[in-house]
Amino acid sequence: DTSVDLVVRRDGEEQSFTVQRRQIHVPTVAGKMVDGTDVGYIRVAVFSDGTADDFTKEFTKLCEQGMNKLILDLRDNPGGIVEQAVGVASNFVPPNSTIVSYTEQDGKVDQYTAQGTDDPIPIVVLVNENSASASEIVAGAVQDMKLGPIVGVKTYGKGTVQGVFPVDSASAVKVTVAKYRTTNGREIDGVGIEPDVVVPLTPSDPEDSQFEKALEIIQEK
Repeated sequence: DTSVDLVVRRDGEEQSFTVQRRQIHVPTVAGKMVDGTDVGYIRVAVFSDGTADDFTKEFTKLCEQGMNKLILDLRDNPGGIVEQAVGVASNFVPPNSTIVSYTEQDGKVDQYTAQGTDDPIPIVVLVNENSASASEIVAGAVQDMKLGPIVGVKTYGKGTVQGVFPVDSASAVKVTVAKYRTTNGREIDGVGIEPDVVVPLTPSDPEDSQFEKALEIIQEK
């Protein structure tokens, strides 16, 4: 809530601006009902602070609008905070589901368990070659639990855990300390998630064939 004066040189001229310092919340979740259907569409751009709460609010809102089926779009989602991914998954996985696990160097196994729901709805998950890390964890959980098909192309394959260890007051070293495993124990690092239905898509395609395929599949459920 403090202010800073900035001078910006633009097109050879200087302009002055006073900007107030504030926390910036970048929306990571967007959703809508697919016109003329009972299908909801929710896209998650990244798993950052607040994503799980934002997803739950959007999920609840769409349910109130008549959503009985869900298309979850994780394309181009680079991942983020694992706990947020688990919170998102709680909206559509069975109660007390293990979403991801990893083994530490001392042999201790850590598991992330979702609270889950007793009333899951049919789901299709969209992924592409840029879906990585936490987004692969969610897609892998849906696939392992056979909650719905994964549509798109093989994901990036980033499934490692990094630890940051201080060296001195000015530096630290970041080291990979573990690999994530999906619900059924699959390691995804360097492997990725293979979709159940492969649908390639290029920027020049006139329509979103991956979304259209997901919609076709979910309407049959």
